[in-house]
Amino acid sequence: MKIDWMLVATIAAPLLTLFVGAWLSRAVEKRPKLVAYFAHSTAVTLDPGGGNPSFNINTHTVVVRNAGGLPAKNIHIPHLTLPGRNGVPGGYTVWPPQQHQVIDLAGGASEILIPALPPNGELTVSYLYLPPLFSNQIHQQVRHDDGIAASYNVHLVKKPAVWMLVVVCALGGTGFLTLLYLLWEGVARMLT
Repeated sequence: MKIDWMLVATIAAPLLTLFVGAWLSRAVEKRPKLVAYFAHSTAVTLDPGGGNPSFNINTHTVVVRNAGGLPAKNIHIPHLTLPGRNGVPGGYTVWPPQQHQVIDLAGGASEILIPALPPNGELTVSYLYLPPLFSNQIHQQVRHDDGIAASYNVHLVKKPAVWMLVVVCALGGTGFLTLLYLLWEGVARMLT
């Protein structure tokens, strides 16, 4: 059976153009792109001395960043439980200090509402609270007027050496060029 390549090209070209156009539009379009990083979850043991028993205090941090080209509006940082609200011991800090509002929701939930975050803007919300409350019992998905923030759990890692990055890039580039060559050869053999 002989393949009619003109028919394949006639069908595939508009579909390929549609997907490439949509991808390019999304990549180039200026819009807010909110990212939330959850980090630094730890417990600190305090010893007040004077015969008083020691106790733990839990802490963690959420960094919200607008990696897009337009301001992100109405950023909602929802909490199942917000330390320092509704009788829950503890507290939170928004850094750098900026206008925000705490809205109490049904069932003891709360959310921090930030009116806007400029392009490449970043804010940090730090929490301090007592056990038995832990960081995974506090947060829900961060969102804004244009969608939901991408969420990442962050762990500190050692930055690789420059020579290692160069070697990995060289090997990756060689593999990519080899793949392109093999595809080219395969298509050339199919057409002959």
